[in-house]
Amino acid sequence: MKQLVQSYKSGEVKLIDVPVGSPGRNEVQIETRASLISAGTERMLVSFGRSNLLQKAKSQPEKVRQVIDKVKTEGLLDTYDAVTAKLDQPVPLGYSNVGVVRAVGLGVTEFSVGDRVVSNGRHAEIVNVGVNLVDRIPDSVPDGLATYAVVGSIGLQGIRLIKPEFGETVLVYGAGLIGLLSIQILLRNGCRVVAADIDPENLKVAEKYGAEVIHVTPTNSIEAQVAALELDDGIDAALVTAAAKNDSIVKNCCSVLRKRGRIVLTGVVDLQFDRSWLYEKELSFQVSCSYGPGRYEDGYEGRGFDYPIAFVRWTEQRNISAVLSAMANGWLHADHISRASFNFSDAAAAYDILTNQEGGRPPMAIELTYGHEVDADTYVKVRGGDATAEDNLRTSISVIGAGNYATRRMLPGLVNYGAKIKYIVSKGGLSSSIAALKFNALYSTVDVEEVANAEDVGGVCIATRHDSHTELALKMIKVGKMVFVEKPLAINMDQLERLESLTDEQKRLIFVGFNREFSEYTRIIKNSFSSDKSPKIICLEMNAGNIPANHWTQDVSIGGGRLIGEAIHYISLAQFIANSRVTNIHVESVSASVQVPDTFSLTLNFENGDLANILYYANGSGKYRKESIKCIGGGKVFEIDNFKRLRGFGPGIAINKKSMRQLKGQDECFANFAKHVEGGEKNSLEHARRYIEASKVSILATDILMKQGRGSAEIH
Repeated sequence: MKQLVQSYKSGEVKLIDVPVGSPGRNEVQIETRASLISAGTERMLVSFGRSNLLQKAKSQPEKVRQVIDKVKTEGLLDTYDAVTAKLDQPVPLGYSNVGVVRAVGLGVTEFSVGDRVVSNGRHAEIVNVGVNLVDRIPDSVPDGLATYAVVGSIGLQGIRLIKPEFGETVLVYGAGLIGLLSIQILLRNGCRVVAADIDPENLKVAEKYGAEVIHVTPTNSIEAQVAALELDDGIDAALVTAAAKNDSIVKNCCSVLRKRGRIVLTGVVDLQFDRSWLYEKELSFQVSCSYGPGRYEDGYEGRGFDYPIAFVRWTEQRNISAVLSAMANGWLHADHISRASFNFSDAAAAYDILTNQEGGRPPMAIELTYGHEVDADTYVKVRGGDATAEDNLRTSISVIGAGNYATRRMLPGLVNYGAKIKYIVSKGGLSSSIAALKFNALYSTVDVEEVANAEDVGGVCIATRHDSHTELALKMIKVGKMVFVEKPLAINMDQLERLESLTDEQKRLIFVGFNREFSEYTRIIKNSFSSDKSPKIICLEMNAGNIPANHWTQDVSIGGGRLIGEAIHYISLAQFIANSRVTNIHVESVSASVQVPDTFSLTLNFENGDLANILYYANGSGKYRKESIKCIGGGKVFEIDNFKRLRGFGPGIAINKKSMRQLKGQDECFANFAKHVEGGEKNSLEHARRYIEASKVSILATDILMKQGRGSAEIH
């Protein structure tokens, strides 16, 4: 099927082929009939993409500050790579979709195949959408009008925050698409509505809907125009539905509101306003979050948990439903709104209209129609040609997962080595198609079985969420494929026991992304102690940075927590340097507001007498270095500073190596896996056992932190 995407780097809008996956749990699969391009919102996205790098930076100063901090800690070259990779990642467009239900996922009882529905789905021939972002369309509402329901719910949520009372006067600042729909809702609510805009044509439409109008220009006094309206009690509230790169809109609203008036912002404006504007009149100011309660909440949008109506009367879905009811009753329509219609196959041309300064006045809305038969294959061929004779020798590699790590580290590392990529797999299909185009893979697919059954795939890299790593690895190992797992290998003892039950030959098929042991700096340290058997102390410090408590990595059932998901890097690194197995551990943490404490000290005792201490903390400063490793023993001291510098001290040692970028061993780690696949050579059993032991240490330490906060354990 086809989906519309835009490049942040160039601004190019294009249709790409995307495989179709089954709806997930609490998801509804919809075959699209129509979708809506909102001129205001989507014009901003396209304009941003088509701006140059300097213009992008000026429009997002907070991002520039983050980049500067990243340069200071990670270096210019690594930061440049990260920024260009981010800009080079196309993004899906659209958020207002109408279609017919094709299938429903587990847990969905509210909808049936054949239902006509509206959702916040993308511009695509088929979309999978969370059940709480879908609503059934009344029979009397045509598809074209229904596409405005999601946009209308944005204005409705802003109005709910204003809490207008019958007879109040409300200023709607911005008579674009959201503003015009909001005007109709407010009028039906018994309010007197004043519309303000810089565009006289928009105001003409607002007048048709029943609003009084104010034309805002540099020479027109907004206060004088409001005074001319002879309002008995002044303006009670303002709903800002416009966009601006300065604070003039907020200032104008403050100047015309009565004392103790309210301002609600649904648009995008500069918020660096003067406190006195609000203070002198005791004005209240609030930002509205999109469609309403539930927005950006994974439990509501992703997992299908609804809020009880007795406690949260209006949610995202209920707001959309209310707009559809208003349309069915004839209270809300789009009759006077300027719009154009394009077939979905010409969607790129539709976006050109939004930013074409020479083509006349663009419409406020563009309706896309979908009428042809949809190709719903679970995989699509991205590039020409067939598998080569070499591929039949099982030397090709496939990648499951197409997120940030896969596209920034894994796939570039494999391609730099020269590996042949056959399949890239993702749940939704879009990210795998984008990655396949970028990294010249043969196929994009949503079906893991395609990879498992492909005889010409010798190696599989897994870069999905942590809870799926063990299951996917076992599936591929059982059909004889070498497996590279982007740590962790397991997140609980049940998974670990399944891995331990593999035969020794099956264990040798396992590789894990512990890249730091492949770093040039790490290898120098280990080689310096190769003939020195005196005990060592290894100090590993990671200034990990804060991750919100609701992030999936902090969920013990999905991400396993940061000790299992991230600090395991240092467990494996300490094992590698010590070249010995772990016998005892002691872990303790400071109090934390997350499910698994993410600021802790972990001590490892090794069989050979070595001692390692891992200090991992999420409560430090982002301006301080992220990683520091010291190894002390036999009269020698080595220090790695953020993998950009190595210093060594001691008899006959004078090391002071610096690099322009971080030498974390990423490319070397992937090259090692690709070489093994290419040569058909399994990993050593020693490596496989060390990977499993690192997982055991991380799981036991996590259990201690969750139950006691501190404690010790023996490793058997």
